Amino acid sequence: RGGPHLFKRAVMHYSYLGMRLFLVAIPIIVVLPLLMGTYFQLVFFAPMRLGYQQTALMFPYQDWAMGVVQMKIFGVVAVMGPDWWLKSELDLLVQRGVENFAALHVFVRIVVPCILYLSTFIAFPVVVIKLYEFLAGADPETTMLLLRFSYPAFLFIASAFIFIRWQITKFSELAEKIKNDRYLVGTQLVNYERNGIRTDAAQQ
Repeated sequence: RGGPHLFKRAVMHYSYLGMRLFLVAIPIIVVLPLLMGTYFQLVFFAPMRLGYQQTALMFPYQDWAMGVVQMKIFGVVAVMGPDWWLKSELDLLVQRGVENFAALHVFVRIVVPCILYLSTFIAFPVVVIKLYEFLAGADPETTMLLLRFSYPAFLFIASAFIFIRWQITKFSELAEKIKNDRYLVGTQLVNYERNGIRTDAAQQ
């Protein structure tokens, strides 16, 4: 109904939108599943399947397929889990919808941090074990054994640290809420004693 001009504008708009979606979809569909599948292989399958003197063989296609499944599970857990930066970004992405899709924002705030986190989790144990081999002069078999079990150990330590930090934050918020419910009425403190001096609304 709008004529050729409106049709041309719609074609340009959706072509530009499709190009943005395609450029962001490449790392999300290819890079992230490959990194996640590789890390899952190193954490769970390599320590259980390999013998003492065996080294892991990586199959990128299998790791990518496994990473696709793991990424879908992780996405559901991230959205349904507690509040953190990835959940906030995914909620904002859903609220904006496809029409208001911001490719640069998604790439900078979601794709790049996820790639950096996964790359760090994959590379950090290798750096630590190789540094230990250089300083201690360990033999190759011991180095390979330590490297194999360093991935689940590092994941356990990181998960424990994140859980403890999350609990500390929750306890701090709970203590602040209890203190506010007990002493704060509006914008004034009542029945609050500090250093033996009572402060209430009548004294302010």
